[in-house]
Amino acid sequence: MTRPGGTEAFDAPDGLAGYRWRATRPRASLLLQHGYAEHAGRYVDHANGLIPNLTSLGIEVFAFDLAGHGRSPGRRGDTNVFRMIQVHMSMRHAIASAARPIFLLGHSLGGLVTAASAAAAPGGIAGVLLSAPALPFDVPTRQRLLVRTIAAILPMAGVTPPGDGGELSRIEAEVRAYQADPLIFRRKLPARIADSAVRAADRMWRALPDWRAPTLVVHGTADCATDPDGSRRLTNMISSSDKELLMVADGRHELLNDVARDATLAHMLDWLDRRIGGAMVA
Repeated sequence: MTRPGGTEAFDAPDGLAGYRWRATRPRASLLLQHGYAEHAGRYVDHANGLIPNLTSLGIEVFAFDLAGHGRSPGRRGDTNVFRMIQVHMSMRHAIASAARPIFLLGHSLGGLVTAASAAAAPGGIAGVLLSAPALPFDVPTRQRLLVRTIAAILPMAGVTPPGDGGELSRIEAEVRAYQADPLIFRRKLPARIADSAVRAADRMWRALPDWRAPTLVVHGTADCATDPDGSRRLTNMISSSDKELLMVADGRHELLNDVARDATLAHMLDWLDRRIGGAMVA
């Protein structure tokens, strides 16, 4: 089945909505992971046309909507991060059959899923790109216990207020498009996601010394949705000899939808292009 815009359906575990965007002359494959409350389709018409730009570069793109997100089944926002990491690793295995270099790209909550997947199974990765990843650390014990208790009793209870879109971008048209997108839901972050995200991050931090894949992390200095210090910490802790942290001055949470989107996109595409030719798989 082919969706509008060249989007093909791709089998994903757990009956989740999976997608594929082909490149005419594929040089590499990339698994893209979207963030909380959104969906993979945004990266076709928004995010500065990330997916069309990737396919033009010869990169075949794969993605899936998180459980309870986009076109995937489930209550809106009912996502267990641990399970999504397993799905992510299964998708990596599924696309590896193409025998091309495999890159991983994750944004926000999808950045945590991507980073945890790379840390847990570091083999077979030609490169990792993280955009404003949600990487909790040093969470107080009292807060952890409170969220875990709420998650056990009322997993869908909200623990943080939802944003109105203004925290994502300084471009009004992008904020309005986010607010009008029927596949985006606006609700407080459910306790199940918060609890599983913190525990998944704990496991990821311990595994970072085994991370040797080339890595680019981009984060806005004015991001109030995810902590830029998490990106700094991850970049410092991984063992890769090829790593870069790009901090975008005054950038909001969705850098590819923000004021410096052209420069950010160009940097990401150039980073990928320079590593595809003769890519060494970690």
